[in-house]
Amino acid sequence: MPLSLETKIRTLVEGFPDFVRTFGDTPAFNDRQLASHRETLALRSQLGSAGAAANSRAFSDSLRNTLELWRMNSRGASLISADDFHASLKRSAKDVAALESATLEDDTLQHAVIAGKLWTVIERLRLTETRAQLVTSTKSLHHLLPDLVVPMDRQFTGAFFGWNNQAWQVTQERSFKTAFGVFANIARKVKPSQYMGSGWNTSSTKVLGNALVSFCRRHELDKASRDKAIIARATELGLLGDLASKAGKRKT
Repeated sequence: MPLSLETKIRTLVEGFPDFVRTFGDTPAFNDRQLASHRETLALRSQLGSAGAAANSRAFSDSLRNTLELWRMNSRGASLISADDFHASLKRSAKDVAALESATLEDDTLQHAVIAGKLWTVIERLRLTETRAQLVTSTKSLHHLLPDLVVPMDRQFTGAFFGWNNQAWQVTQERSFKTAFGVFANIARKVKPSQYMGSGWNTSSTKVLGNALVSFCRRHELDKASRDKAIIARATELGLLGDLASKAGKRKT
């Protein structure tokens, strides 16, 4: 029986330290992706503010490179040109700067109000050539507002919330606002900033995202994890060898 969203949230909160630790032991991404991510965040820190970063060509180029390494310029997620990318970030600078003081784990955060403001920024950014903007925009805003925006993706975020293609395309606004409210609720309870440190634990929102990935993997919610589990079980039962043998006989 599929887990309800309420059960997923409760289980993630209850086992949060373990999920964070598990991701650290077996991260879902490679060292090159991590290095670029950290370089972009370091530049953001050096520039001193979200507004300054949004206006910086150096930051824009670093962020775009990170997104490319995070496969945001492939598989149909075509990024706009480097010049247009920079221009879009610059246009968002004022709105992004207005959100700088907000943090996801703040107990007084008016998450519905902040989600609405963030959605306005997402709508204006338009960083890809495709209609679906949610993944690229949240990953970009994560680097500008690392204490506020959790980077989202189809594989794990989508699996956690049980979203279909419509949620990523037709009802993106509702999807984002729902996710943001859930993330704020979780962050208030677990205070992810306490786990920040080495590796991928670069910010409070990244820690939360990492734990969510581990949760999905452990419960085999995403397709890749389910497929891996099926192959592992088939191997344990000796079924893969039988299938390979039968396939070889058919070829001969």
